[in-house]
Amino acid sequence: MKISRRLTASNPRGTLVLLPSLGCSTRMWDPALAELAWRDRLDVVLLDLPGHGDAAPGEPETVQDLASATLAALDASMGLGPVVVAGVSLGGAIAVECARLNGSIAGIASFASALHFGTARGWAQLEAAAQADQTAAFDPTGTTRGWFTNGFIASQPHAVARAMHDLARVDVGSYVACCRALSRYDARGRVAALETRGIAVGGAADVATPAAQMRMLAREAPGFRYHELPGAHLAVIENASEAAWYLDQLLDATIGEERGGAQR
Repeated sequence: MKISRRLTASNPRGTLVLLPSLGCSTRMWDPALAELAWRDRLDVVLLDLPGHGDAAPGEPETVQDLASATLAALDASMGLGPVVVAGVSLGGAIAVECARLNGSIAGIASFASALHFGTARGWAQLEAAAQADQTAAFDPTGTTRGWFTNGFIASQPHAVARAMHDLARVDVGSYVACCRALSRYDARGRVAALETRGIAVGGAADVATPAAQMRMLAREAPGFRYHELPGAHLAVIENASEAAWYLDQLLDATIGEERGGAQR
C-alpha cells in the first residue's frame, strides 16, 4: 500500500484515510472529498492498492496483508488525533481488517463491500481473463455497466472514462493477486467483537456486491449502522454528495462528538 496523496489541514482534528476499490485509483474519492463538510478540519491520507494508481506492483496474499501494509504506511499519521478509515469494495474490507488489527481506529466506513466476496469459480474466471488479455480492462463494457448505472453512464461520460482509464493502467500481476486475496477473504462471524463505530453503505443497484452484503456487516458488527445509496458498485462516484454526507455523519459521531461536530 502506498500513500499517493496527503491533504493537510492547518489545525487537524483527526485523520481520514481513504482506500479505493479493486481496479481503481484514489482519484475515485475526489468527487466525494469535494463535498465533504469536514474536509478543512482533517488531514486526509489516500492510499493506492499495489499496482494501482501511483503504487508499485505487489502481490499480497490476503486482505489482512493489505490491512497490515495500510497500518504500516499510516504509522506516522496515527498519532494525529482520532483516525477514521473509509474504503470501497476491497478497500472497505481492508478498512474493517484495519479496525480488527488496531483497536484505536475511531471509525470505519465500508462502501459496496462484503464480509465474503463471490465464488472461487467466479474469481478464477476473472483472473484467467485478465491474464489472457494482459489487462484488468479485459471487459470494458461489462465493467462499466457493473460500476455505474445506465443513467450515470449516459450523463457523465467523462467520469466513466476516468475510471476506465485508471483500470487500464493497473498492473496485471497486482490485479490478479488482489483478486486472489479477495477470493480467500471470509470475515463472516468474525466481526461481532469489533467495537469500532462504523457505517456499512450499500448500493441499491450494485450487482457486484449486493446491498444485502452491507446489511450483513451492519447486523454482525454491533457498532455499525446500515445506509444505502441509489447507485451501482461505484456509488461513491455516482452519488458523491450523499456518500460525503454519510461520511460526515460518521466523522461527527467519532472525531466531532466532543468537538462540536461539523455543520452542513
